[in-house]
Amino acid sequence: MTKIIKILIIKLLFFLFVLNNNVFSKPLPPGSGAGDVPVNILLLLDSSQSMSSNPFGGDALSRIGDVIVLDDGDVLVGQWDNSGIVKMNYENEEIDTSFAYNRGTFYGGKPTTRTCTLETDPQNVSVGSVVSMAKSSNVKGVVGTEVIYAAVYDKYKVVAIDGDGNCIEVIWANEMGKTHFGGREDVIYPMALTIRTVGTNDYLIVTGREQWCTRYKRNGRCQNNNYKKNQPIMYSRNLTTGEEVFCTLDNRHRGLAEGAWSITMDDGNYLYFAANDRIHRLGLKAEGGTYCAEGDVHVYPMLEYNSAEEIDIDPQDELIMYNLSRNQSSIQKLAISTDRNDLTESLVVGGSEKNKATPSSAADTNESNAIALYRPYAMYVGNDRIWTGGFKISIQEFDISANRIKWKAEMGTSRMNRMKGAQKAIEAVVTDSSFLQTANFGYGHWNAGERFCRKTGKAKDLWKPGCQYVCNKKQGFKGRGKRRYQSGSENCQYYGQWTGNHPAGRSSNCIGNSCLAVGIDKGNTEAIVNAVYNTGMEFGTDANAFAQLAYKYFSDPLVVDRAGQPLIAPDPEDRKECALNYVIVIGDGMWRHHAKARRMIVNLRQQLGVKTIFIGYGKSLKADGIDAFEDMALAGSCDAEGNECRGAIFAETPGDLLQKLKSEVARITASRLSFTAPSITASLSEGGDLYQAQFDYIQHGEWHGSLLRKGIREDGSIIHDMNHPDNYDIANILVDQAKSGNRRIWTTLQGVDYRDNDWNNFTTENWGDINSLFGQLGEVVPDYHNSTSECKTELSEEPDLDTNIDDIKGLISFIRGKDYFAYEGCDNTEEVRKSVLGDIYHSQIVEVGAPKANTNFTRNNQEAYWRSINNYGTWAKGKKNRGSVMYVGANDGALHAFATENLGEYTRGQEVWAFVPPFIAAKLPGIVNDALDGIKPGKGGTNSIFGVDGSPVIHDVYIRGLDSEGKYQEIDGAKSWHTILMVTYGRGGEGFSVLDVTDPLKPYHMFSVYNDRTGTVYIADKDGNIESHTYTRGSLSIGDSLEAIRAQTNQNTAEVADLVLDAAGDDFTNRDAIATCQSNDDITTGTGTFARDGDNACYKGKSWTFIYDNFPDTLINNPSLVSVTKFNQDDGRTTEVGISSITKSGNEVTFTLKEQHVYNVSDSDDNIDLDGTNFSILIASTGTEDKFYDYSKLGETWAAPRIIRLPAGNSNGDTIDTDRYVAVLSGGFGAARGVGSAIFLVDLEDTESNGGTIHGADDNNGPIAIVDMNTEIKSGGVVIQEDIHNSVPTDPIVITPDTFKGVSWRGAMVYLNDFEGKITKINLTNQKNEQNPVNLYDQTTLYNLGATSKNERYSFFGMDAAYGSDTRNLWLFGATGDFSDIGGKQKGMDNILYGLRDRDFPHFRHSSNGIIPSPISVDAATEEVSMNSEFISKALYVAENAPHVDNISVCAKSRDDGGSCAGATREGWVFQLDKPYDKSTDTEPGASPNRYRKASASPTVFNGLVYYPVYEPPEGSKKCNVGKAFICSANDECGTNTAKKIAYKQKDVRSESEFDENSGCYYIQPGILSKLVVFGSKLFANVTTDSDKQEDTLVTLLGEEGEISVYRGSWRENY
Repeated sequence: MTKIIKILIIKLLFFLFVLNNNVFSKPLPPGSGAGDVPVNILLLLDSSQSMSSNPFGGDALSRIGDVIVLDDGDVLVGQWDNSGIVKMNYENEEIDTSFAYNRGTFYGGKPTTRTCTLETDPQNVSVGSVVSMAKSSNVKGVVGTEVIYAAVYDKYKVVAIDGDGNCIEVIWANEMGKTHFGGREDVIYPMALTIRTVGTNDYLIVTGREQWCTRYKRNGRCQNNNYKKNQPIMYSRNLTTGEEVFCTLDNRHRGLAEGAWSITMDDGNYLYFAANDRIHRLGLKAEGGTYCAEGDVHVYPMLEYNSAEEIDIDPQDELIMYNLSRNQSSIQKLAISTDRNDLTESLVVGGSEKNKATPSSAADTNESNAIALYRPYAMYVGNDRIWTGGFKISIQEFDISANRIKWKAEMGTSRMNRMKGAQKAIEAVVTDSSFLQTANFGYGHWNAGERFCRKTGKAKDLWKPGCQYVCNKKQGFKGRGKRRYQSGSENCQYYGQWTGNHPAGRSSNCIGNSCLAVGIDKGNTEAIVNAVYNTGMEFGTDANAFAQLAYKYFSDPLVVDRAGQPLIAPDPEDRKECALNYVIVIGDGMWRHHAKARRMIVNLRQQLGVKTIFIGYGKSLKADGIDAFEDMALAGSCDAEGNECRGAIFAETPGDLLQKLKSEVARITASRLSFTAPSITASLSEGGDLYQAQFDYIQHGEWHGSLLRKGIREDGSIIHDMNHPDNYDIANILVDQAKSGNRRIWTTLQGVDYRDNDWNNFTTENWGDINSLFGQLGEVVPDYHNSTSECKTELSEEPDLDTNIDDIKGLISFIRGKDYFAYEGCDNTEEVRKSVLGDIYHSQIVEVGAPKANTNFTRNNQEAYWRSINNYGTWAKGKKNRGSVMYVGANDGALHAFATENLGEYTRGQEVWAFVPPFIAAKLPGIVNDALDGIKPGKGGTNSIFGVDGSPVIHDVYIRGLDSEGKYQEIDGAKSWHTILMVTYGRGGEGFSVLDVTDPLKPYHMFSVYNDRTGTVYIADKDGNIESHTYTRGSLSIGDSLEAIRAQTNQNTAEVADLVLDAAGDDFTNRDAIATCQSNDDITTGTGTFARDGDNACYKGKSWTFIYDNFPDTLINNPSLVSVTKFNQDDGRTTEVGISSITKSGNEVTFTLKEQHVYNVSDSDDNIDLDGTNFSILIASTGTEDKFYDYSKLGETWAAPRIIRLPAGNSNGDTIDTDRYVAVLSGGFGAARGVGSAIFLVDLEDTESNGGTIHGADDNNGPIAIVDMNTEIKSGGVVIQEDIHNSVPTDPIVITPDTFKGVSWRGAMVYLNDFEGKITKINLTNQKNEQNPVNLYDQTTLYNLGATSKNERYSFFGMDAAYGSDTRNLWLFGATGDFSDIGGKQKGMDNILYGLRDRDFPHFRHSSNGIIPSPISVDAATEEVSMNSEFISKALYVAENAPHVDNISVCAKSRDDGGSCAGATREGWVFQLDKPYDKSTDTEPGASPNRYRKASASPTVFNGLVYYPVYEPPEGSKKCNVGKAFICSANDECGTNTAKKIAYKQKDVRSESEFDENSGCYYIQPGILSKLVVFGSKLFANVTTDSDKQEDTLVTLLGEEGEISVYRGSWRENY
């Protein structure tokens, strides 16, 4: 079906760059000179105490389930995630701590017994996830108070409370009509409730579903989901009289059970419910003193309303309904016709800004994006107000009087202070692979104080030189009265000098007040993330702190790079053109000592060439503070002529900070290009067509992609002349299609079927639904065009100009090809751009025609046999005329399908369709950068991002797939053949999509998967419904604790009270009164805890409580999975802290530590009690609760998957009929916290769920985990060798019976090389071995490449494999090198090429070092599953003791041509890219110096030889020069060097190419060589270099026949 050749060439235009507003996110291809030298960026974060403030204002909430407004105006908020019900004061927006028996929360999660007004016995009143609430003031037995009824979904009950949080009653499942009582999974889920006043009575209706199991295991759990049944339930009660009825429902009413999360009742005639995005109506009849359902369900067509999440009838007019749409992020006012058959929209309002606080200006408009309704799903409708809540954790209030929907106010926010928001933003930047290739980061924090001053009881001791109080004051200042002795200093010292061997170590002055904690370096992501989350907060804000840290660090002679060279180039010209240096300062308010700090920032720029960027963060910045930021920003960026200025950047919210920090880093990394180089990706079709994808780099815009069809002459040479009649550029054809409106662009939208508009739903007509996708990951489309922007005159008639509605539509139009962002000028925004196709960077091209998979089997364990017995040939014959289509991903955000022959209405070269994966759509707002508006007079620009950057893989599968209507075939129905396409996102993100392309004109979405790396896995099903699976990960600091928040709140309150007494701030009466530290033992009222009832500004104790939604029980039972460290104020070191226990009540998690800690925010002289301490808690990820969707370890999916048929095991019942199609997917690239260190088996036959499940998750506790070895080395507590964070970005080698025809097993043997140098073998076969038992999913480590952060033997590229005819062993070939720093020259670098054998293949045998057990244990008696505590320890032992390639008894050293076949006598051979010498000093008398060579691509095996592309950086100090490209070659089994023979073979290379004695390899030319690929008897490759001629970059080499003449069949044949 598919034959692929990949040749890599990237064509870039020559540009000179200026700094101003130069933004893009993708790194330049290696080989572009300056693009090979990363920018140095030092991040300096404000750690003053004000960073503990909330960025929005208002008290903190958890995920909102529903809201109720009481008669007095206060708001009750029902929360998900065991967070209970809270009461918010309307006036001050704070949670009422006296609510619910002075708890502040009505019993989230933990079983609690209370006496209830209407109950005889005490009741368990705990609530988990509150999904629906309603209120009544007319309940029998309750006088003079409102009663709020809450449906508690996961506790199977309805709880009623009053407005003060006192229990009224509990309605249990058996009271609501439960009929099945067979086991613990026989339950009732109340999903929605409503209360309506009809006449003089109030009526309550509760709907939901009853679920029961028909077959239980011995442990009391249901056998599986197939044995779970459900039916709808309706419980109805007249609250006024107490009469109740269990209403009888039938199959007509199943919608109530299958998705009705909202119901509303009119005046007794109808019940309306929202299910599956639609609004339904059901008749009501009087029954038993109340109401029940009758008749058929009427479904309102979605013509006049948005997809419905929550609906409510107006309490004053039963013909008015309000519809809350989660998908469209909107509120609609709908008119119900008098016959109740139609709905008509009369008003709508909405937006979709998750992380943006709603500005007060929103109150002045009826329809505004400023109304921050991000995916709302909770609503309360009052007489003249509506309150909503949703994914944006806050409550929005709207005025609905006078026929309007007008925003009024916002209350509450998510539980995130400024510091936490900044930490998350920095983590997102330093873990983004597109930045890691282009920038090296360092990190420090700053506030005020050069030393830690202890509180001794003497006030003056706090004001000694160097203390934070002194450093935060102006020099010579004298206070009045009690503070008369205060005298400030602007001479505090914050840096000292560097300690340790840079980049290891830190600044010598490293305390809680300031510390440069991580030096600028590559590969230090984990260290930065840990340091960021270990940052505490202290009093004061001294500008000298950040200025000194920056200036003294960059001027410190001890600060050198890994090659021993200073970070600041000695030659000022090199600083301008090559290695650039930046500082980014993040602060949240006014600082002291501005003038002196400014002088240092100017000197930093003028003397050292380091520019400083300033970001003001938070809403509390006052005018003076803003002026200070602006002035400092100009001082840090403007040159002597006042050019290249970069003004201050301001971010109000954590979301703003993330977006603007990433955009600024992208702008910085773009600014160092000096010249460019070409590159091409190509595919050779079976018909002899060559398709080359290339692109032109465009500054301030999307890179221009081309897809060239070229002819090939009979001699195999390529016709490059594009004027040749057989040659054409598909990109030009696409421009014509865009102009004619003949493009079909589709995605998956909830409620908008892509088939309804002929696979063309990515249009402006669907902007609201598409905007929901834009906001799925928290992105926001900026307001690019407005009344103050560059194009204000041309767009003045645009009705939504001053909102982002026009920009949402504009972004959609841009993706379709319009020039909305004014590349060619403001008058061109409605015209098609010159170039529409985005760049094709890493995606491989695949051409698919008629089905042609092999059916000629040699054994019945092959997939070819499976095809033959399931009529594949008949099906393929029926599809022989389906046409030929080429699929490729592009960074315009789409997977493109191009016709390679006439297909239906499409001619050759036309785009048949383009698919925008839902989670790539969520990243498209990153294209928009309002800072580029007016980048040139009358013109605009955009960011360039990674989109669909991975490679599509095609496979024909025999499954119960999607039928012609886009529905899955019945579970018990027959299977059929389908052609499926799986495309990974590559650098575009941590995900993938699977499509059915059996009919290339009518593709179907099966499912998409995405891991946001911050705690949520998203699964989009065939219809675009998105399901989220959360997981625990991240860090907590002492400042996040409820104790710290209480202390800070007390201090703030006292400070406000003191300012009332003395506006000058010299009266400390109230602060003095709360200065003493309290422990929980000191609290004798209320809850008896400081967190709830403490009075003072200081807490001391061992117990610390945090709000943490969905904290897993696994961590409670295994505290060892949680790491607690403390920062020592005296010496800046970090040490471990023991944990005694972890307990949980609802979403409150309490950590009891083994030693006391103190949180002290008092600035009173009377605070003599204790010094503050700081600790942080690192929480290991335990994965998602549903392990079948545990993609929490999925990193950026660089590798292409391999689709195989996987056996169920090796039992007697395991046959070829029970095998299952899965995709073997590498864990991907991850930079921190375990991301990427796994192998995923994606189930391609799971049609029972949403799709995307992980096969074998029950046996592996999720994916197949690959352990991460710790290679860190410390000396005296200081790190001298950093750990390598492991991940698996490489393509796996997957060998099946079809690719190696001699094996007896079914399934596959998998080999992979991971980032830290382990070669792992995984058994995915059904082989049996009685003497050495083997199980499915068993793994072992074959070899250890000895990778360290010193020798940089990183594995960026996959291996190749071949079966040796002499040794009769499988051989694995690979190479090492840091491709992300291709020009790097670190001391000690020692990269290798290698060939290693697996003597056991085709069998799997465990290592002699031990057996790696299963990661789970199953109790034989109860069948309970638990973690196997021995898995990690045994896996680490096997990995650490695996045969080491540097051991001469393991691997022969290969270098010279000729000699004995040493490699075949040992386990393998190693070719050192630099001749052996003392790597610690990089010198040896008489030896050649280290040339720092490294692999530039994967090796290629051909005719008994292995070819390796190798790069050597330029000699000398000119980092931006281009180095040399080599081909190294060796005999595959012997390892003898054969590179010299290349000189005598036919080839098409530059004349200066020759064998290089020093390297032992064949020199090609300046540049970087791609992977060599085989076609016929030739090897093709390309070199990225400084030439823009394609023929100068193509390398052709006649393959040499090896000494072993037997041809090796490639394991890749089936892929």
